[in-house]
Amino acid sequence: MITVPVLVAAPEGYAQRFVEALKACNTDRFCFEPISIPLIRTTPCGDVSKIISQAQDYDYMVFTSRKAILVLSDYLKKNNISLDSIRLPKACAIGKDNEALSLLDITPAFISTEPSLKGIADELRNRFKEFPQHSARPRIAVLGPRVEGLTEPDTVPNFLRELHAIEADVTYITAYITRPATEQALREAEALLRDKIQWVAFTSATEAQVYKRLSHNTKPTLACFGPYTAHCVRKEGLNVRFTSPDYSSFSAFAKHLKEFILSTSENA
Repeated sequence: MITVPVLVAAPEGYAQRFVEALKACNTDRFCFEPISIPLIRTTPCGDVSKIISQAQDYDYMVFTSRKAILVLSDYLKKNNISLDSIRLPKACAIGKDNEALSLLDITPAFISTEPSLKGIADELRNRFKEFPQHSARPRIAVLGPRVEGLTEPDTVPNFLRELHAIEADVTYITAYITRPATEQALREAEALLRDKIQWVAFTSATEAQVYKRLSHNTKPTLACFGPYTAHCVRKEGLNVRFTSPDYSSFSAFAKHLKEFILSTSENA
């Protein structure tokens, strides 16, 4: 039996889904032991109300994460705003996050071939070619995080630059705030890294930034959800051993990580 303790560093919600994906890979010969201690925390931001009051001002709204979709859905519920009473713009999200658009009773305008913000930008670039030259610039609302207490990763700023490059009229709306985890959570993570953890799985660069702050003597092996996460994690000076070739879902990440561990253990 190969047993692999994995620290899942993703924030709440994401962490639970990833833990379930890891456990789904377990067999009588192989066992992931996922331990969830989020290294970052997210809190909703009231700015998300702008997409409701200004919905008619946009052609598209892009959610940079599933969290942004959930925040908008929760806001509507808490304020007793019926989906029938508003007309939201055409929407899209990254990969499997598109499934969460059903919470807003929305069918994705499209699902990009590459499950990333760059993939969305490429798809929008192709669609904007169809806009008549004399028409107004396509208007896009982008809903995502505001990062506090950490350095903002390149991913969202690069996406906004790509949208500006294709002459879109872009408005960024803060849906939630991302901050480092509480001191208690960080102490728990430090203890686990000393005593048990073999792998740390990152789904974002902000998790890696907090990981760097932890004081631990061991050096677990690092895995990343996909190439964009891996790029940002390497910029933090960390050595990434594994990057999932399929970053469309947590299930794909878990499956490929298992295959990598098995192949390296067999070759050891």
